[in-house]
Amino acid sequence: MPPTSRPVPPPPKRRISESSSSSDDELTGNNSFRENQQRRFRENNEVGNISDSDNDEVFSHQESQSVGFIETDEERQREEHAQNSNLRNRRVSYGKIPVPPMSMTVEDIQEAAKHSREDPSGETVEVRRPNDPRRSSVSLDVFKSFRDPHDKRNMPAKDKTIYVEGPNGKFREMKKGKFWNRDKFDSPKKDAEKKQDEDSVIPFLLKAPGQAYRTQRVYNQIANIIQGFLAGISVMLAIFSFNLEPEVLLTGYRYMSLPIHAGFMVAFTVGLVSAIDRTGIYEVEHFTSRTRLTATVYNNGLITFIVWFVGLVSTLLCIQLESQLAFAPTRIPSEDLVHHWRVFNVLRALTSGLGFLLLAFKPDSDTMAKELREAIYEQLELVTSDPERRRVIITAMKI
Repeated sequence: MPPTSRPVPPPPKRRISESSSSSDDELTGNNSFRENQQRRFRENNEVGNISDSDNDEVFSHQESQSVGFIETDEERQREEHAQNSNLRNRRVSYGKIPVPPMSMTVEDIQEAAKHSREDPSGETVEVRRPNDPRRSSVSLDVFKSFRDPHDKRNMPAKDKTIYVEGPNGKFREMKKGKFWNRDKFDSPKKDAEKKQDEDSVIPFLLKAPGQAYRTQRVYNQIANIIQGFLAGISVMLAIFSFNLEPEVLLTGYRYMSLPIHAGFMVAFTVGLVSAIDRTGIYEVEHFTSRTRLTATVYNNGLITFIVWFVGLVSTLLCIQLESQLAFAPTRIPSEDLVHHWRVFNVLRALTSGLGFLLLAFKPDSDTMAKELREAIYEQLELVTSDPERRRVIITAMKI
């Protein structure tokens, strides 16, 4: 078959606008270019009839109708704007017009000074210096709404309102004067002590002796308990030191030698101080007073002091073996050192036991507490002469 040629579609029709002058062509050139673009777009979207000639198309021949192009509102606005192309929206921006500086001469300054002197109003004009931008600062009053509106200058400081944050994070209003201790700002008065004595059950003059008396009684009770435990432990240790073999005794006693020695030192010191309180001798004159010495012997104060002093020295002499067992565990102590330790240990047990027996026979031989009580009664006579009030004061002081 001879080759067949496809029909060439006709070129798009163009609307040629004739103008009499070249200036009109330049104005409408842009408009015609836009119309040509729109017309080409429409023609390309139209589907024309296919020729009956034989061709190698895949799809069969179908007649189709041409579909017109639907214009949108935006395109219509463009066409209307193209028709009125002579009207344009122009934006005009005016720059800042520089103002020439005024040149002042000496004559102008003199004239202004003359007018200011002749001004009949007499009002003084406030002259403000220009702020230096490098030093000027802006301070924002952030807490303006947070402050109390009644916080005036003439209001007393104690009546001002402050805001205190609570444990839940919220603030509550409180007066500033609540946190002031007004007693510090009051002038001292002579009648303050008398008023305090009248308000208190125990007079101020008797508070210190009463506290000393109660402290002495508590210490005496604690010392009695410690002396009882010390006597039992020291006797038990003395029995073990003679009944056990040296190797077994030293092996078991090695790890607790220093703690036991420290405990014995504390207990014997407490017992010795308690024995000094029983003697009633606190001044140099008491050693030459026959009455004091007789009372000390009668209360077992002097004998108790000697016993506890010997026990404290015996405890100090035991440190030689106990320190060697603690700091030199590989070194075997000599037999003489072990024998001396046993002797001192027995002496320590005897003194602690004898001191506890002397205390058991006379548990109320606390001379210090008795003298404090007598001093309180003497001061009580100076405070008041009312027997009922004396009884109330003594009951409150727990004497």
